[in-house]
Amino acid sequence: MRNGLRRTDRNVLPVATSLLIVSVVFLIGACRHRIPSGPPDSELFYRQGLEAFSRATPAYREAIGAFRRASSLIPSRCEYRLHLAESLLFLAQEQQLNWEQYVPSLSEADSSIDAIQSNSASGFGAFLRRVRALRLSFDAAQHSAALENANHAIELDPNDAMNWLVLFQLNSDDPRMPINRAKESAPDLALVQNTDGQYRLDRGEYAEAKQAFEHVLQISPLHFRSMTSPGYLASLEFRPESIGLYMKALDISPTFLSAHLVRTR
Repeated sequence: MRNGLRRTDRNVLPVATSLLIVSVVFLIGACRHRIPSGPPDSELFYRQGLEAFSRATPAYREAIGAFRRASSLIPSRCEYRLHLAESLLFLAQEQQLNWEQYVPSLSEADSSIDAIQSNSASGFGAFLRRVRALRLSFDAAQHSAALENANHAIELDPNDAMNWLVLFQLNSDDPRMPINRAKESAPDLALVQNTDGQYRLDRGEYAEAKQAFEHVLQISPLHFRSMTSPGYLASLEFRPESIGLYMKALDISPTFLSAHLVRTR
């Protein structure tokens, strides 16, 4: 366009002007970074969504509702749509583990991702890559593509704990480094601590696992998966409070135990 504007041909200037107008209109409608103006409630809903997401399960639905409201007020705000998609995908993971219907969560996440991809997501490359990796993780045939996106997200932003967490979920060959990096970046994030606890439990590091689960319950008192994990540890020591933990978890997520029993048959 710059070369065109330098010409003296009278036919070129109107074309260049038209292109400039189209470009401006596109940018106005595109996914933008931190628009200073807009309905004040959108930022309130956004902060509510972030707080709920930090508590992880069973707060994903609360986060999704808040991010939906924020997105409806300012559809062009990239971080709203990305956080909505990410929350939906982690909810889908939870629903899948509980043997619940998770396809609707995936479908809504797809819609949110597609809306972002059709626009300019400048400044959110790592986040978008991570969300793509999460979405691809639901298809075993797409594992390589998911891993590629997760690694690219880390290259773009190695300080984001969620990038390392998603890599941990995908990379079974070298899980220790990603979960350790996630813990270093976000030691008080319930999702990170619970994932570390499960990892420690699988390795037979029971004291470390119990410490991680107890930390989760300090951050997120309704995190039923961490309740059942220390409950399992307590049962190894023949402590009666393990029953109370399982009963509390069932009150929060009635489908959890049935799915757990089916998987362990």
